[in-house]
Amino acid sequence: MRILVVEDDNTIVRNIQQIFHLVFPNAFDIQHIVATVADAKRAVRNIHPEVCIIDISLPDGSGFDIMSGEPLLSEIPLICITGLPPDAIIHDIVQSRVFKYLPKPFTADQFTDALTAALEVARQKRQGDILKAAGDTIFFQMMEEIAVLKQQLAELTTDSNRTETDAVRQSLLKSIDIDTGKAVITVQKEDIFLIEVWGNYVNIYTLSRTSPLVERRTIKHYEQLLETHGFISVNRGALVRTAAILSLHNGTAVLPNNKTVSIAQRRKKAVEEAFWNVQLQS
Repeated sequence: MRILVVEDDNTIVRNIQQIFHLVFPNAFDIQHIVATVADAKRAVRNIHPEVCIIDISLPDGSGFDIMSGEPLLSEIPLICITGLPPDAIIHDIVQSRVFKYLPKPFTADQFTDALTAALEVARQKRQGDILKAAGDTIFFQMMEEIAVLKQQLAELTTDSNRTETDAVRQSLLKSIDIDTGKAVITVQKEDIFLIEVWGNYVNIYTLSRTSPLVERRTIKHYEQLLETHGFISVNRGALVRTAAILSLHNGTAVLPNNKTVSIAQRRKKAVEEAFWNVQLQS
């Protein structure tokens, strides 16, 4: 896998190299590291990276100059790392179709999670499962005006319309009981990442099980129960825990355990806003 790292801070470079050695030994052998905008542009044209990790503040310019000036980068997952506050760069993040945003200082786990998701998308691009060829529209489209986006993020964060009763219920709901017909199984809310219609039933996918739990109650039941508890409806037949979404790509939500789910056009805007709110708050 061809990975380009654009970072001028030697300490961060060493930390990234250490993570590659420990977690991604195969990828490390073929990564490329540069420290300037000029070198990054040359590297993009020479090596055609499949994943790119870009610092925003560089000695000769901005990482956004690389993203906007190299068409090839619109086709691959971009991981943005920066010490700048989110409000100062959110418009550029959206316009540059950034795949993952990591505020400095980030932890090894945060970097590993972001790179794991990016490598999975790059792998699927090779197979033609998600990404299309150059010239197609890649990645999601978000609002064009930063003022509108900031306002909506503020509304999602403060949730000014939530009543005190809603807040109490939110804090109390830690688990749900799933009636499989043979037994009632208690599952922690944070263990669930996808609830999906399956015929007259629903499949409930969890992080701790390899197979889904089959529940007799309808998707509507779970929408009413969970949509104020960190879950969002992505189409008529699927409910996803927002914090479990690894990435959004070309109308598809990438989830744990190699699961993907299509996002309905009418739900795309709401899902993107909820996803980015989680990313910027984490």
